[in-house]
Amino acid sequence: MAKIFSVIPPLEIFIEDKFVARCDDEFISIELPAGFNWHQHAQSCIDCKAFLSSFGKATYQWNVYAFEQYYRLDLVGFGRLDDYNINLSKFEISENFSGTKLRFKIIEINTASLEALLLIRKVEQQFERCAELRDNIKFLNKAKEFKIK
Repeated sequence: MAKIFSVIPPLEIFIEDKFVARCDDEFISIELPAGFNWHQHAQSCIDCKAFLSSFGKATYQWNVYAFEQYYRLDLVGFGRLDDYNINLSKFEISENFSGTKLRFKIIEINTASLEALLLIRKVEQQFERCAELRDNIKFLNKAKEFKIK
């Protein structure tokens, strides 16, 4: 089971592994079939609504656990289905597929990379980003300690 999550506030979205694919080293793809309109669902689901409202924003809040690895989601840029160098969020009805297609840029995370990024954000005085990074570092340390998945 894959999980999209926020550490602070604690929010979680669980997705069956069969709907998640790794496009390449940079992107993760989620296809929710059977006519499922995730965008409509997000209007009534607190966790999904919070995640959807983060699209297009520079934040370190959202992460994903998939393929036995943690990644940070880069939610800044969104584009068209045929643009494979950018995030995607689309509800589609066609002969081949009916449902929601999501594609997100992922960045592999570990405590060392987050601590380095934290130092950069401190120098830049981006204190809100620093708080998000500190929360993620604490979460990763606890995950290692308790083997949280």
